[in-house]
Amino acid sequence: MTANNNSTSSLCNGIKIEHCSIGDPTNPPVLLIRGYSESMVTWAPFDEKIANCGFHVIKFDNRDMGLTQRFDNIIASDGGEPTFAYTINDMADDAVAVLDHYGISKAHVIGSSMGGLITQVVGTRHPERCITLTLIMTSYNLRAATGAAAAKQENKAFFAKLDKFTYLKEGSTLEEHINNCLILHEIIGVDPVYPQLSKENRETIKQNTTVEYERNGIDYESAGSDRQMLAINAFDGLEAEAHIRRLESIQIPTVVLHGLYDSLIPVEMGRQLASKIPACRIVEYVGNHYYGNHPDVFNFIINAITDHISRYSKP
Repeated sequence: MTANNNSTSSLCNGIKIEHCSIGDPTNPPVLLIRGYSESMVTWAPFDEKIANCGFHVIKFDNRDMGLTQRFDNIIASDGGEPTFAYTINDMADDAVAVLDHYGISKAHVIGSSMGGLITQVVGTRHPERCITLTLIMTSYNLRAATGAAAAKQENKAFFAKLDKFTYLKEGSTLEEHINNCLILHEIIGVDPVYPQLSKENRETIKQNTTVEYERNGIDYESAGSDRQMLAINAFDGLEAEAHIRRLESIQIPTVVLHGLYDSLIPVEMGRQLASKIPACRIVEYVGNHYYGNHPDVFNFIINAITDHISRYSKP
């Protein structure tokens, strides 16, 4: 897990952001943007796979996650009107500021779930910084997407399990955190074709959770996650329609990847997203809200992404 142990903190976009890079800096650059409640640690082994295909991979912890600056002094909600610590636009600007730190003018930008929404906004706010976009298991309106998922009868059991999931308190042991992460992924990571969490995914979760715990990057009691959710909801409530119009003018080569059995953000939402972006392709894979639950599916996803970004990478 050495790829996750060489990170450093730098002032980017006015805040301290934890980041690292993998691979030869002379290779085409790829920027990875993580999703809600997850840090850059959980990109492993995805990040190394992309780097080993001949790319310089850069990843970072989003605001309020991992070792990037937290906003604990800003209460997520006092029971009345919520206080917004930051916006999705701020998070998109953070991503571009990380590219600035590395002296990179343009990159292939890849984001998953909330990170996929942030990637969309990077594409609309900073199109000159994007070679390609890769949008994984995401939507142009995450709140509407999850609402549509929750309304489906076949997803009732999924959301009942998800509602019971709780984040651990500070002072919890590593073993407790590993077990808690396994519980979560036994909900979001399995699908009808592969209904038991694979041994490969179990091992990845154990390794990544250990790295996160040992670097003291755990989001205890979901404090940072709650503020990220406020940013998502604010964006969906205030900018959804304008965001769609901006997507319709994107001229960046884009691919959408989505699991056929995604119970959190239904695959039809991925299809709708692809339909809004000119000349966008969609690649569907066997999986839930995760990168598949079988090595063949995981490799299929990696190959689809590297095929897309290789088409637009200079030799």
